[in-house]
Amino acid sequence: MPPHGVAQAAAYRHLAFRGEVSVEDLRFSSLRALSDGYTFAERIINRFYLARPSVTCATVFAPLPLPEDWYEQLYPLILTLKDCMEEVVSRAKQSLTFVLLQELAYSLPQCLMLTLRRDVVFSQALAGLVCGFIIKLHTSLHDPGFLQQLHTVGLVAQYEGLLSTYSDEIGMLEDMAVGISDLKKVAFKIIEAKSSDVLPVITGRREHYVVEVKLPARMFESLPLPVREGQLLHVHPVLFNVGINEQQTLAERFGDVSLQESINQENFELLKEYCTIFMEKMPPDYISQFQEQHDLKGLLENLHQNIQAKKRKNVEIMWLAATICRKLNGIRFTCCKSAKDRTSMSVTLEQCSILRDEHQLHKDFFIRALDCMRSRQTQGALSESDDPETGCLSDNKPTSRHFYPVALLLVSSHLLVVWLILSLALLLAKYQ
Repeated sequence: MPPHGVAQAAAYRHLAFRGEVSVEDLRFSSLRALSDGYTFAERIINRFYLARPSVTCATVFAPLPLPEDWYEQLYPLILTLKDCMEEVVSRAKQSLTFVLLQELAYSLPQCLMLTLRRDVVFSQALAGLVCGFIIKLHTSLHDPGFLQQLHTVGLVAQYEGLLSTYSDEIGMLEDMAVGISDLKKVAFKIIEAKSSDVLPVITGRREHYVVEVKLPARMFESLPLPVREGQLLHVHPVLFNVGINEQQTLAERFGDVSLQESINQENFELLKEYCTIFMEKMPPDYISQFQEQHDLKGLLENLHQNIQAKKRKNVEIMWLAATICRKLNGIRFTCCKSAKDRTSMSVTLEQCSILRDEHQLHKDFFIRALDCMRSRQTQGALSESDDPETGCLSDNKPTSRHFYPVALLLVSSHLLVVWLILSLALLLAKYQ
C-alpha cells in the first residue's frame, strides 16, 4: 500500500477515537481501503502479465523463452500484495470495532432496562414455582412413584396463560414466555431443617439457581436416598396460552396470533421431550402400570392436532395440557392479566371437573357446585348477617330485584324511563 494510504488510515483512526469523525465517515474509509487494496492488487497482477513475453503466430510451436529470474521478480510483488491486504483487513476491523462500540454506547441503557425487566419477571415466576414445588412435595411425600420421578426425571411445571395477543397483553405474554423459559435454570435441593426456620434459601447467579427447601427431620427421612444426599432436582417449565376474552376476538380477526401459536408449538415440543425422558428413565414396572391407567401417547397426539388446527379460542388445548400435566404428577399455574376474572373462571371450572372425574361428583350437581365456588361467600365477601360463627346465614339472594323483564324494556325508550323512575322510587322507599 502506498505510504499516504497508511498515513490516511492512521489519521482516520485518530480522529475517530477523538470523536471528530462520524460513523458514516468510518464506513466510507473502510470501503475506500478495500477499494484501494483491490486496485493495488489488480495493478500488481497486470504488471506480472505484462512482464510475460508475447506469444505470436510464429512462435506458437516454439518453446517460450521465460526469464530465469521470473520467480525473483514475482516474489516481492506477492509479499507486497500480502502486506497490502493485511493492512486493508486491519483497517476494516478497527473501523467496524469502533462502529460496534459506538452503537453499544447508544444501546447500553436499553440493555440495562431489558435486564432489569427480565429479572423482575423472573422473580415473580420463581416465587410461584417455589410455592408450587413445596406444596406438591408436602402433599406427595407418601407417593413413592412421585418421589422416584422427582429425582430421576424431574418435575414438570405447566403454566396456563389466558392472555390475549392484542394491545398491552401481548407484551405481557412476551415477558411471561421469557420468564417461564428462564425457570429451566432453577434446580431444587432438599435439606433437613436444623431449626424451626423452614423458609427456602436461594443461591446462585443468573446462569444457575439452586433453591434449598428445608423439611423437618421426620419428613426428610421418608425421602429416597439420592434426594437426602443432596441430588439436585430439576424443573421442566412449559407454557400454553389461549386468549379467551373479547380482545382476543379482535386479534384473531384483525391482528396477529403468531406469537401464541409459536409459544404453544415450542412448549409442546418441550412437553413431548419430557414425556419421552419419563418413559425411558422410569422403571419398567411403573411404566407398564402407568400405561394401563393413562393413554399418554393419545393425549399428546390430540394436543398436537389441536395446536396445528389453529382454531379460534381453542380451549381444548388447555384441557389437554392440564390433563397431561396431572397425569405426570406435575404442578399447574393459571394466570391472566390480573388473576381475577379469567383466572377465577378457569380455576373453578377445573376444580369442578376434577370433582366430577376423580371424586364421583354427579353431573346433576356440577352446575350447583360451580355456582357455589363462584359465589361471594366462597370469595370471602361475607356480610355481618352471613357470619358463620353467629350461625346466621342469609338466603344468598340479591339485595335488589328487577320487577320488569329486560326484553320488555328494549321495546321502547319510554318504558326504560318508566323503569328507572320506579326503581328509584323503590330505593327511596326502602331506605326511608
